[in-house]
This record gives sequence, structure tokens and C-alpha cells, in this order.
Amino acid sequence: MVFNDSITLSQFVERLTQLTEALKCEETPSLQKELEKALAERLGFQRNIIKLYIAIIILLALIVGLVIYFYIKRAKDIRLLQAQRDEINMLNSTKNRFFSILAHDLKNQLTSIVIIAQMIKDKSLAIGDDGLIEFSRRLYALGLTTNDLLENVLS
Repeated sequence: MVFNDSITLSQFVERLTQLTEALKCEETPSLQKELEKALAERLGFQRNIIKLYIAIIILLALIVGLVIYFYIKRAKDIRLLQAQRDEINMLNSTKNRFFSILAHDLKNQLTSIVIIAQMIKDKSLAIGDDGLIEFSRRLYALGLTTNDLLENVLS
């Protein structure tokens, strides 16, 4: 019986060892699968973080590009405005010079007309009808040239 018990015990231990080994083999793949799953999840998370960083970098590059674009556009607009301002200043200067010349020419013509008309009015000249006719012709000619000058300016 002792011998039988020892064989049974030995068989029992052997069977227990076999079952333990089988259980270890079964647990090892499931443990390994769990580890692989955890590593896959961690790897997926890291990939998502990398994708997020790439998206942020692309977004920042886009923003920097837009800032540079608008800065260059603003600089072009400023240069254009400065060129237009310079052109306006030049045109304004030309206009002022033109009005100055025009005022001088008109003033000379009108002064001559006024002086001749004053002399005829005051009869300060001892002139005859021929002199009066000559002054009238000059007055008429000055009136015509002044009128032509004004028409040219208006047109």
C-alpha cells in the first residue's frame, strides 16, 4: 500500500507538474498577448502624439507663411502709396507753378486793360480821335487775348 501510495503520489505529482506546465504555456501566450496589446496601444498613442506634433508644426508653418505673405503685401502697398504720394506731390507742384504763371499772365493783361480804360475815362491824354481809336483797338486786342487765355485754361 505504501508502494501503491508512492506510485500514486508520484503519478499525482507528475500529473500536477504536467498541468502546471500546460497552464504556464497557456498563461505565457495570454500574458504575452496582453503585453503585445499594451505595447501596441502605447505605440498607437505615440504615433498619435507624433501626428499631433506634425499637425501643429504644419499649422505653425502655415501661420508663419501667412504672416510673411501679409507683411510683404503690406510693404508693397506702402511702397505703392509712397510712389503715389510722390507723384501727387509732383503734380501739385506742377499745378502750383502753372497757376503762378497763369496768374502772372492774367494780371499783366488785366492791368494793361485797366490802365488804358482809366486813361480813356480820365481823358488825361490830349489825344484826338485817331489816338482814341488806337487805344480802343489795343483795349479790344488785350480783351481778346485775355479771353483766349481764359478759354484755354477752362478747356
